[in-house]
Amino acid sequence: MRPSLPDPSYLQTLHDYENYKTLFDHIADGAAIRYWPHFREFGIPVEDGGSSVIALKYCPWTGCQLPPSLRDEWFTQIEALGLDPDDAAVPEEFRSDQWWRSGHLAKIA
Repeated sequence: MRPSLPDPSYLQTLHDYENYKTLFDHIADGAAIRYWPHFREFGIPVEDGGSSVIALKYCPWTGCQLPPSLRDEWFTQIEALGLDPDDAAVPEEFRSDQWWRSGHLAKIA
C-alpha cells in the first residue's frame, strides 16, 4: 500500500534542495513521476519503449516551481572531463546529486 502524502504546507518545505530525497520518497513507490538526482530533474517517463521524458517544471502537489534541470550542465561537465556519459570512468559523484550539491549549482533556482 502506498503511503499517503502529507498536508500541502509540509510538502512546500520539501522543495528545499536538502529535502528532495524526502519528496522523492513520497512519490517513488509505483508513481509515474520520477526524480533523477544527478540531473536535479523530475519527470514523467514516456512509455513508448524509448528513453523520452516529459520534464516537470512545477510540483504536481503544491504548484511550486521546481528548480531548473541541470541535465545540460551535467553533459557539459562530463564532456569537459573528456568522457562519454556511458563511460565507466565517469566519477562516482556524477552518478548522484553530489556533483551539483557540492558547488555553486546548489544555489541556482
